[in-house]
Amino acid sequence: MRGNIKKLSVLVGIPIIALIITATMVPAEGKTIKGTYAFTGSATILYAAGGFDANLSPVGDWTTAAQSWEGYYTFNGDGTGLITGTVHDFAGTPVPAPADLPPVGADAIGHTEGFNYTVTNGGKITFTLIHGSYIGAWIAPPSMVGQFIYCDTQGSWDGVISQDGKTIVVTWGAPLVFDVLDSQHGKPIGAQLIWNGSFVLFKVQSQGQ
Repeated sequence: MRGNIKKLSVLVGIPIIALIITATMVPAEGKTIKGTYAFTGSATILYAAGGFDANLSPVGDWTTAAQSWEGYYTFNGDGTGLITGTVHDFAGTPVPAPADLPPVGADAIGHTEGFNYTVTNGGKITFTLIHGSYIGAWIAPPSMVGQFIYCDTQGSWDGVISQDGKTIVVTWGAPLVFDVLDSQHGKPIGAQLIWNGSFVLFKVQSQGQ
């Protein structure tokens, strides 16, 4: 009898232990993160001077570029954050660049953009751009220094948080279309960009955690 009771207690304990382990592995709905993460990654950009049609084909002049990204994602812990970084562009097609883009093979842009984020079960994180917050400033070549680009998007991009919260893998998911604006908080000028890439974020600052 005692042996049977011991066996029963072991069998009952197994699912309880499994439940505890599962609860520690999967972030709770609405759980947030806080701190600064360094990031690096690559992307491809498609620019269409006349925007894109329903099939996401460029209208009018267009050009493409390969990009490398580096910088920081800062999470405030309240569902908002800020990206600061540098984008390096390398022209990828012989198509002449539209007049409002630099007629060179490579450039670099420093950029900032605010975002909102939500964390769901399983550690998935979704980002949305704060309207009017994307500002890009050319830092190379010298002929473009002092010029800016402003963008906005209605779409979102996703990521997955590691179990220990120290690493986040960010992917664009579906094609993310950005409108080019005439100024910060301004109106779309008709030109659009599509970005597609992936980034890895590494936590570098806990900010009180």
